Amino acid sequence: MRLMRMKLTRTVGRDRTVRLNSRCYEAPDGFAGETVDVLHDPYDPTSPVYLRRRGEVDEHRLRPLELNSRLRRVPRDEDAPDDVPETGISYLDLIAQKHEEPS
Repeated sequence: MRLMRMKLTRTVGRDRTVRLNSRCYEAPDGFAGETVDVLHDPYDPTSPVYLRRRGEVDEHRLRPLELNSRLRRVPRDEDAPDDVPETGISYLDLIAQKHEEPS
């Protein structure tokens, strides 16, 4: 029911994400860096979450970012070799040479 929604103030990140109750949502284009009102039902986490610019009436639906939470992680193989073959390149020496070169 839309009458029983809670309003919280959040800032949309540069990557257009909004965090709410340990969940991450994606905001529409054009909201990055803005402070917005997030409207949600605190008693039903499956209900849609909306946001609107402060002082405006138009509401925009937030999409949940569940891709990372569903990613299956595989433990590292303990039999993998620890020693990596050397390339013979000393990157620190290359940086020092570049730094010492006259411009």
